[in-house]
Amino acid sequence: MQLILFDIDGTLVDSGGAGTRSLNLAFRELFFLEDAFHSISMAGKTDTQIMKEGLLKHDISMDGGLDAVIRAYLKYLQREINNNRRHIKPGIYELLEILQPLKERSEQRSKDVLLGLLTGNLERGARIKSNPSSSMNISRQAPSGAMMRTETNSSQLL
Repeated sequence: MQLILFDIDGTLVDSGGAGTRSLNLAFRELFFLEDAFHSISMAGKTDTQIMKEGLLKHDISMDGGLDAVIRAYLKYLQREINNNRRHIKPGIYELLEILQPLKERSEQRSKDVLLGLLTGNLERGARIKSNPSSSMNISRQAPSGAMMRTETNSSQLL
C-alpha cells in the first residue's frame, strides 16, 4: 500500500490567518478577551491542543469551556476563511493532478494508493479550510483523511 498524506495549514492552504482570527474572536465573544492567542505558538499542534492552551493561559475552566470554544471557533472560521489573503499553496493543484491518475490506476488494479489529509484541524474546520469556495476546492482530489474530533495528540491520527 502507498499512502500519500497532506496537512492542510501551510502545506495545501494558506488560510490568510483565518484560524487565528477565529480563535481570537471566539475568546472575545465567550470570555471578553482581546488577542487571547497572542503568545501561543500554533505550529504543529492540533486545534483542540491550541484551544486548551488558550483556556489554560487565561485560567478558564475546560469544563464546558472547550465545547463552547469549538462551536464559536467553527462559526467564525466559516466567515473568516473568506478573505483576500487565503490561497492554495503554489503547485498544489498541479501535484494533485499528477497524483490523481496514480490513484485511479491503483483502484483499477486493486492496489492501494491512498491520497488524503492528515491534519490536526477539527473535522469541520478542515472541510471549511480545504473547500472554502468552489474556486479553491481541493477536497475532491484528496477526499479521505484523518481529522480531529476532540483528540489532543496528533499521533493518535495515524
